[in-house]
Amino acid sequence: MVREGETARVVPFLFLRFLSLIYCLAFISCAVQMQGLYGSDGIIPVNELLGGGRPVDFNIALSHPSIFWLASDDTFLSLVPWMGALLSFLAFLGILEGPLLFASWFLYLSIISVGQTFMSFQWDALLLETGFLAIFLASWRPLAFFWSLILKGESRLIDTGQPSFVLIYLFRFLLFKLMLMSGLVKILSNDPTWSSLTAMQYHYFTQPLPTPLAYFADKLPDWFQIASCAGVFFIELLVPFGMLFPYFRLRLITFVLTVALQVLILLTGNYCFFNLLTIAICFMLLDDSFFLDRMKVSLRDRITRGADELKPSRFRPVYLAPLLALLVFLNAVEFDQALLGGGAMPPLMVALSAPFVPYRIVNNYGLFARMTTTRPEIILEGSMDGSDWEPYVFRYKAGPLDRALPVVAPYQPRLDWQMWFAALSPVQYNPWFVRFSKSLLTGSRSVSSLLQSNPFPDPDKPPVYLRAKLYEYRFSSMSELMEKGQWWTRTYKEDYIPQFSLADISDRRD
Repeated sequence: MVREGETARVVPFLFLRFLSLIYCLAFISCAVQMQGLYGSDGIIPVNELLGGGRPVDFNIALSHPSIFWLASDDTFLSLVPWMGALLSFLAFLGILEGPLLFASWFLYLSIISVGQTFMSFQWDALLLETGFLAIFLASWRPLAFFWSLILKGESRLIDTGQPSFVLIYLFRFLLFKLMLMSGLVKILSNDPTWSSLTAMQYHYFTQPLPTPLAYFADKLPDWFQIASCAGVFFIELLVPFGMLFPYFRLRLITFVLTVALQVLILLTGNYCFFNLLTIAICFMLLDDSFFLDRMKVSLRDRITRGADELKPSRFRPVYLAPLLALLVFLNAVEFDQALLGGGAMPPLMVALSAPFVPYRIVNNYGLFARMTTTRPEIILEGSMDGSDWEPYVFRYKAGPLDRALPVVAPYQPRLDWQMWFAALSPVQYNPWFVRFSKSLLTGSRSVSSLLQSNPFPDPDKPPVYLRAKLYEYRFSSMSELMEKGQWWTRTYKEDYIPQFSLADISDRRD
């Protein structure tokens, strides 16, 4: 219950501003890559998933809820993320906050639902799960005016009261789940580097897109890396329980520790908007008093004035009770599937949860369950004659040894990220890479735009041959960095794909 005089207005306000901004950044990140990834000339044309103009398959439509079923041409493909960026920015300004956050959630779901390989990241799922809850937290008050015109009086259908503390605790539980599962998967994986507390000795140089600070963090002594690993377990396995308690000082401690971990991750790695979004959710651990006590009296009075007069809609229990029941049920199934192998829940319960899966309103989490101890990198080269080879240079992934490490978050170069995963397994497990190679062999402008440099820039004169070599990369020594300007060293490992031409690539759909 809310104590007398206590409000829950400042924290939700700050959180929703933060979330709207993250939505906006996420949409912009998608918008500039949509044609290269999903356009008619892209790596995985979205039109193929949607049937290419054939009658809509109802089962596929249910499993891929998306606005792109209405249209999937290149113009609409680019329009949707830019529309999402605009709507989320308007929500950031407080304009039609509830409706626009709902629209932002659906448009982002539309992109993720058809995004396949390039949109399967945990922060995408976290944004959708957080965004779904935010729909109920956000203000829908601007609609009260329109309802009053219809009903000839003040409408109680629109919730004008303070946010329900049930919703606030749902956000706290989401953060609890995110952090706890991130720790549990490391334990349950039986990975030797986590169990021996040596994982951080490998993390900085093996992660997908390390920052310059990761290079220097990698040089810290072993005792520090072991202590860091123990600190990660403490924050991910023990600290989350403090998020659920009603004691503000305890939650403040969990806030500080969790935010500190996220800031350290953000400084040493490019994880899109993941860390910013986690920090945003952390704000829901705080009380209004934390901010009000630090404000000028005049500003504090303006914020709290009339708080007692705001009464929630009598329809609030109508949607809150089913929402709570649904989320408890789906989270129970998700915990069972992710951590217990699916053995605790009756098959009927799992079947009942299946229709909700495509909407990503509840997800499981856990990055780096198994720590990679080496860094394989694919170096792609093209040739006109099979003798002289020129490398393709990606914008951000490890390649040139003397290129400084990037700082690109919250932007996510999805092709560069996926190249990191591709290097960890044979090409047979990465059919999208064959599609990518075919696009280069046919001179696709859209795909070429995803790269920093294409040695064959003329789309009418693409390379005749490609080959992919696998190298093992490692951070250079401090002396190599200072004397040669090299951030990386590398050794040749094997051919990822030997020399091949367009004729060697099957025409089958991957």
